Amino acid sequence: MILGEESITALMHHIYGYQAAPGSKEVNDELNPNFNGFHDFAAAYYGRSSSSRGCKNIILSAHFGQEKEAFVAFFELLDLFKNGYQLSVSKEVLFKLIETLMLDKNEALQLNEEDNNALYVTLKMLPVSLKDPDSMADYDWILNRLKELGADNVAFTNLIAGLEEKAAVRRL
Repeated sequence: MILGEESITALMHHIYGYQAAPGSKEVNDELNPNFNGFHDFAAAYYGRSSSSRGCKNIILSAHFGQEKEAFVAFFELLDLFKNGYQLSVSKEVLFKLIETLMLDKNEALQLNEEDNNALYVTLKMLPVSLKDPDSMADYDWILNRLKELGADNVAFTNLIAGLEEKAAVRRL
């Protein structure tokens, strides 16, 4: 396969062309690997409610339009998909937690270093931790660690429980 560049857009053009070729040439050839369900998997992995944008746009968006980074992420995600990786709600909860803490200034969760230094520092480092490719399979551990650190903070505990409930409902 020759793409000319490490680009998720070029890769998807190649894949779509390969998928279309058997039908137009009346050749009975299945794409290996089979991509049935991959768009939905990508959407769930990146916490999107729908896969209608397609896996390319979902992955590219998650990597801020960086074609080469999205290209690499595509293959990492494809490996997870092919190996039957079961997505938990932890990743979605962690990203929604970051969004809530960054955007909701009226949040009842008033955290500062004095109250719970370990929780404060962990939350402050959360965006960097989640960007680390080595943490990809550790979302459950990260979320459980935050729950342990924030167990004494009722507002934090309630926030996490609410985010988990919303994420679980979206998966139904």
